[in-house]
Amino acid sequence: MSNEISAILKSPTMFAMKILNFTPTKYQAEILEDDSDKIMIIGSRQIGKSTVLSIKAIWTAFVKPAQEILIIAPTFRQSQIVFEKIKNFCNYNEFIKRHT
Repeated sequence: MSNEISAILKSPTMFAMKILNFTPTKYQAEILEDDSDKIMIIGSRQIGKSTVLSIKAIWTAFVKPAQEILIIAPTFRQSQIVFEKIKNFCNYNEFIKRHT
């Protein structure tokens, strides 16, 4: 991979912007850049929690292929929403299709 791609892959925020064409808000970027093993987000509705967690999962899977990623939610429907976002980001992204 090129040096530019390597640099992009070091930052989940840059990955979101350059690869997924998604510009995160300030708090979304903070979540993306958090390198904790576990993340819990408590926030109001419709602020992009599912989207940012989907991006974080894609980035993690991309840069750490052997990493196990769990999508856990109080209901199946909620976990399906995150999974669908992951699928949509991946299915419509040529870079990810080429490099997986």
